[in-house]
Parts: sequence; structure tokens; C-alpha cells
Amino acid sequence: MNQQPGEALQLRGGGGGGGSPFNFTSSSSADPLSPQPLPSPSPPFSSTPAASAYAYSSCPAKMKVDDLVAMSGAAPPETNLMPTPQSVEELTRIYYEIYAPGLCHFFESRWFNFKTEGHNPVSILLHNRPLISLLGSFLVSLHTVNADPVHTAFCSHIETRVVWALTKLAYTTQLGANTPRDDPLPDDNASEARNRVCVVETLLEGEDLTTNPLLPPPRNADPQRRKEYDFWYSLAESLRLPDRADRHQLLQRMRMLLDGRENRDLLYSLAIIRHLAPEYETGWEDRVPDHLNEKDPLNQLHVAIQFVKAESSPTGGTTNVVRHFAHLAIKALINPGVNLSKKA
Repeated sequence: MNQQPGEALQLRGGGGGGGSPFNFTSSSSADPLSPQPLPSPSPPFSSTPAASAYAYSSCPAKMKVDDLVAMSGAAPPETNLMPTPQSVEELTRIYYEIYAPGLCHFFESRWFNFKTEGHNPVSILLHNRPLISLLGSFLVSLHTVNADPVHTAFCSHIETRVVWALTKLAYTTQLGANTPRDDPLPDDNASEARNRVCVVETLLEGEDLTTNPLLPPPRNADPQRRKEYDFWYSLAESLRLPDRADRHQLLQRMRMLLDGRENRDLLYSLAIIRHLAPEYETGWEDRVPDHLNEKDPLNQLHVAIQFVKAESSPTGGTTNVVRHFAHLAIKALINPGVNLSKKA
């Protein structure tokens, strides 16, 4: 379903009555949802090394992803109204049709495809009252007939909040790193999903990992899954290693593992931007020649930035999830680039 920050999401289905199908009632004993807070907005790994074996460094001037999300506007006003059971059913359908496929594709993990029961039960979503309320507010806003660009931008901002809040559901799982092993993990492994979310969050926040929490490529995995593990492990390593030459080698390795996957193309581009942009003074964009050798670092940086911008455009990324991550990446690493180290 094609939708972009700044462009209202078009939903399939819906009632024929013209009004919003999402009804809300006052919170009471009939409330079908158990009150659960959203996962903590703070990163899953402490910035204090003693608190975690794979803590990452912290820079006060940099912004957390929650802050990047908030740059576009405030959250919807809090309300005591709760969705009816019928509305919860509709919200669940929307999740499985739109957001679960996008999250599974982006993180290459089936963990976000919640089951009726098991280690990733759908109650992770349905019992999270603040998130259900946020998702309901977003969908209600979409059913408000209003061509005002301000309203359209508001809908886009709320969906960015929805995508990030859904992503952070991975932080409801137990913290821990996966140790090396010969056999691949199940494709819905909770700790690998959580740690991949952490790696992406660290990438966007301009931070560094002190230890790689991801599973190295298992020897007995099939070729495609080996490439998957190899790409993600290399991405995390690029955030851990301080030596530029080592990071450069990892980026070259990652390039050979893209396999035409949109999520890897985007994450690789962000790693390139973080690696190369600090080497150039402000204004370098205005001095890019029309023709550059593709191995020229300036050309690689230019291509990476243009790709991220394209992914955030209405005709760019193929899912709502990838477009909103590209939108956040622009704020973090391109314009204004609040989490990008600048050359003095």
C-alpha cells in the first residue's frame, strides 16, 4: 500500500456510511483492553558500560528516535475514550494488512506477525492500550474528510508515531544477545528481532555499539539466510568498530549482500552516509560534478543520500514502514542531520 510522509494513507475496505468506522467508548469495567504502557522510549542498552555488556556510547547533542518523531509535531491529545471491541477488531485487521508485512520485511523477522499464542502473542499489541489508542486516533483522522495540507501533514506525522511505536513492541521482549551457533534461529526469534531494532535505532541516533548483539552467520543456514545474518551482523559491526579502515571493509562486504532488498539498500545507504559525510565540509552537495567515478567516495555519498530521499517520496518506498524510516533518516542524517557528525 503506497503511502508517504506528507501523503494521506488510503485504506482498503471500510463501511459505506461515510463516517468513521472506529468507535470509542468511555473507559469502564467493560474495557476489553488491559492497561499496558508503551515500551520505554529509552534505548534497550544502557549508555553505562557497567550496566550492559553491549552498551553504546552517548552524545548529549544527539537526538533519540522519539525526539526525531516529535520534531514534526505533538502527539494526539490524550483521551479516556477506548475503542469498542468492534473497533479493536478493525484495528487488528489494519495491523496485519499494512504494518505487520512492512515490519517483517524491514527487519527480516516474522516476530512482528503476531500469533494467537506463543512467544509473540497478539496480546503484545492488543493489550497495549496507549498504542491501540494512538492507532485508533490515526485511523479516525484519515476518515476525516479534509483536503487541507495541514491535516494531511498531521495524518502523516501521526503515522510516523504509529510505525515507531509498533517497532518498539520488540522491546517488550527479554534483553539478551544471541551467541554464535551452527544452526539458524527461527525466523520469528524474539531476541534477534529486538536486537535488530536496537541496531537500527543506534544507526539513526548516530551512536556506536560497544558489543555486537546480533547472531553471526550460522554455518548450517541456507545461502539466503546466511546472507541475511551476514548483512545484519556486518551492519552492527560497522557501528561497533572505531577504526575507519575496518568500517570501510565492512561496508564493502555489506554491498555484496544487498540482494536487491529494499530494506538492506536503505540501511546500507544510511551506513554509507554516517561513514562518509563527516569527511566533507558543509556545502559539498553544491560541488558534486555531473559525472563521478562510482568508486569515488563523494559519488557514493551523493548516491546514498539521493536514494534515501527517493525512498521517502510518494513514489519511492514500497511500504509505509520503509517510507517512514527513510523520513526519520533524513532528519537524523541528512537534513537537518541532527545526529550526523560534522567536519569542523
